[in-house]
Amino acid sequence: MRAQGMGFPRFKKKGRLRSFIFPQLGKNPVRNDAIKLPQFGWIKWRQHRPIPDGMEVKQARVVKQATLRAATPTGYFVMLSLQLDINIPDTPASGHPIGIDLGLDKFLATSEGELINRPRFFKTLQSKLKLLQRRLKNKKKGSSSWQKLNQKIARLHQQVQDTLQDWQFKLAHHLCDQAGMIFAEDINYSTRSRFASISLGQKGC
Repeated sequence: MRAQGMGFPRFKKKGRLRSFIFPQLGKNPVRNDAIKLPQFGWIKWRQHRPIPDGMEVKQARVVKQATLRAATPTGYFVMLSLQLDINIPDTPASGHPIGIDLGLDKFLATSEGELINRPRFFKTLQSKLKLLQRRLKNKKKGSSSWQKLNQKIARLHQQVQDTLQDWQFKLAHHLCDQAGMIFAEDINYSTRSRFASISLGQKGC
């Protein structure tokens, strides 16, 4: 009997693993123009934002992501985990309260009567993605044309991910600007959506 949570072994083929983590870094591993990674030494980088004073760099995760511009090659990004020992005061919640409810038809409804439509970022690019994937099947695997098409598909997926993340941040700021307290119902939405699909299927029979 196979142990729960343990999957079958998979071959580490080229391109499947897009990130790896360094669980522990050395002393003072970050400079303005470089970062020191174990077994790699100092590697030049372009720092996106300065590290706040007092914070200690604990871990580094290197992630390979596709860039949205065709002229720019796929890049490697470093995400740092920082640690800072602080005492957070236990202040009671205050301010104007609103409640939010996630739904299936609408993405979100607030107690103020506002309805937020569900974004369709992937649906708008689905036809283009299907065309590129159809072309990829006719290319010889590993060839230069196959790699170029693979990069286009990766950039398209990255565009959807970046657009969705930007929308989520803007929605969060929009809700936080309206209230000091936000309440959400504790529901298992994966189970709820499964039951909703079953009931819709029964109605259609």
